[in-house]
Amino acid sequence: IYCMKQKQRQQILNQQISRLRQFERILKEQSEATATKQELTRQRLLDSETYKLIRRLITEDKPLNGSDLAQIDETVNQICDGFKSTLYSAYNLSAQEYAVCLLLKFELSATEISRLVARSQSAISLSRKRLFRKLFGRDGDANELDKYIRSL
Repeated sequence: IYCMKQKQRQQILNQQISRLRQFERILKEQSEATATKQELTRQRLLDSETYKLIRRLITEDKPLNGSDLAQIDETVNQICDGFKSTLYSAYNLSAQEYAVCLLLKFELSATEISRLVARSQSAISLSRKRLFRKLFGRDGDANELDKYIRSL
């Protein structure tokens, strides 16, 4: 009886191990697919005319105007399905906070963002930290917000 119960336990454990390995394979495939999708999205953003506009404005040291910001918003939301709705479902952002999020999606530094929105670099860094707190309800650094925004 003891040997039979041990064999049953071993069979159950082997089945559980098999299911876990299968689940692990599925998760790995999903993770790879997500990473590929994020890389394609990133590449589409960086190849866009809007990105070229942003780079030109930074080079010329000019701030964004309303039409530039509208173009950036349109481009990001065309390429990154649900970007705006995801952010606004988490927290009702101000126009300035949303502009920073849009620019973070283009992988711009705090210095570059500060030039485009005509604020100091420290103000942008502080804004990113505060925005992280608003979105997640806990303290975090600005880089964590950057990673989150880029993952959307």
